[in-house]
Amino acid sequence: MEVINENEILAKQEANNKRKDIRLCKLLLFKVKPNENKINHEYKKPKRKNSIPGVGVGVFLIDSLRNRLLIGKRKESGHYGLPGGWLELGEEWEDCASRELFEETGLKKPIDSFHHIHTLNCKKLEYNFHSISCIMMNEVQDNEIDDIYNKEPNKCYGWFWTNVENMRKNIDKLFHPLQDFLNKFPGIKSTVDIKNMIKTSQNKRELD
Repeated sequence: MEVINENEILAKQEANNKRKDIRLCKLLLFKVKPNENKINHEYKKPKRKNSIPGVGVGVFLIDSLRNRLLIGKRKESGHYGLPGGWLELGEEWEDCASRELFEETGLKKPIDSFHHIHTLNCKKLEYNFHSISCIMMNEVQDNEIDDIYNKEPNKCYGWFWTNVENMRKNIDKLFHPLQDFLNKFPGIKSTVDIKNMIKTSQNKRELD
């Protein structure tokens, strides 16, 4: 696929938001100048009100036919992460996954269609970051792809399709829990490997 510069990608993404469309493009991780859009790739330390770790959910939205998954570039840090967010009071993992996916991408998936993959205790104290991160998975169908768009342009530059190999090559540009997940499971090479983790997770719960 022909490589274009990041500014062109973001301009196209902004136009796509109006049509509720998404471009199929490679994950491009060019360094952003500090004075350009007021972001860079250095993670900003969040202002935490207390010392209690946050509890969040991230969703691997997988396109199995094309061996790719969806990630977005966050405005706060310039890092790429999965659709997801913080767990709200009274929510189950699946509730949070379904809500956050819809709030961020416009894609509505039933609560019972989400599968638990793994839960991480992600500690990056040098960045004042500590979260319990539940990794979930769901699959996108061909007739749903055009429903995906950037619903929160104030928080995210846009959504991009990429693959596991490309993510590993640019792992330092990923959100901390996503980095930890890929480092913890070096055997994951494709979306098939991610899907196979559903069985592993289910078997572990049955044994417990």
